[in-house]
Amino acid sequence: MQGFFRASPDKGLPESGKERCWFFFSGLFLTLGVAVISVVAPGSTSLINNRIYDVFLRFSPASAPSHIPLIVSIDEKSLQDFGQWPWPRYRVARLLNTIQDSGSQCIALDLVFAEADRTSLVRIQKAMAQDMDINMSLSGIPEQYLDNSRTRGTDSRYVKIED
Repeated sequence: MQGFFRASPDKGLPESGKERCWFFFSGLFLTLGVAVISVVAPGSTSLINNRIYDVFLRFSPASAPSHIPLIVSIDEKSLQDFGQWPWPRYRVARLLNTIQDSGSQCIALDLVFAEADRTSLVRIQKAMAQDMDINMSLSGIPEQYLDNSRTRGTDSRYVKIED
């Protein structure tokens, strides 16, 4: 057991008792400091961990695309940027087109469009006429943008969403 704490010069570890003591207490102090910070402010250790991980990712070489399934979910930032859920169907269609353009081979959705889209321009026009006696003109707007529930067009980039 005596040789366990004795370091060889080629390993780069301290040899003298004073250096070993300093080395031990430095490590102990660092460990206790991280433990105290993680108890007092747990979010900061997570933030530091994420920053270090980001640095490692930036310097790691790019790898081949994975064949492991990837889950795309709606997060809080997306809800802040694009508004509350459920989103209009044209926005979901754009999201699906973006996922498809990124090279995905298959897309599966875990959602149901049970009713007609309430954000369609035709529905808004009818609601304004019924509730406020305001006649909104939709002239000049292409037909494919009038009703989000039935996206029309021959362009394969449009995702066809039916009721």
